[in-house]
Amino acid sequence: MWELVIANNEIRLACTRYLNWTSTWEFAEEVFSTLLEALAKRRSDANQSEPELQIAIVGLRFEDRFISEKAPHDFGTLFEKDTKYLPTIASDWDEVWNVHTGWFSEDKSSEALNSLQIAASLEGDGDENSLIVVLNHMAQARLKVDGRPQIVEYSTDTLARAFSTIKDLHAKNKQLISDLLNKETLISIGLDDAG
Repeated sequence: MWELVIANNEIRLACTRYLNWTSTWEFAEEVFSTLLEALAKRRSDANQSEPELQIAIVGLRFEDRFISEKAPHDFGTLFEKDTKYLPTIASDWDEVWNVHTGWFSEDKSSEALNSLQIAASLEGDGDENSLIVVLNHMAQARLKVDGRPQIVEYSTDTLARAFSTIKDLHAKNKQLISDLLNKETLISIGLDDAG
């Protein structure tokens, strides 16, 4: 299931039934390429006073949901014990908690803001509770020109750089998940080899 939103200066494409990165990205890349090319053409055909199409930020947002129906719900059945993304006290928390953290990561082609929120809650009635853990990771990157983050004019080269940055953000999300979750969980979701 897909949802395309175009509002103000933002284009957002959401996939709610994720199967795998390759098929998801192939479709998203085609949608963005077609849409941005059409917008660029429309602007170039329009009044010359209209500003050029520009790309300021590209980003990805991932939501992973884990459900455990077994009681008692043990922190270690999902997370890596020594993960750097959770405070050490987290393993002592009860079944309802929330952590939110953010950081910047940088490489030669972009500067990315990362936001990670992990929330655990119980659903159900009485003795039949399920533990729901939701991981939200958002990464937004600004493309660099001459080593500095800048808004860049649309071109096929800029689009290729934006798509390359999105693929890098996906790889970094995969690494984050691999550092966060324990080996058993990674195997169960098909990420036992994050390389």
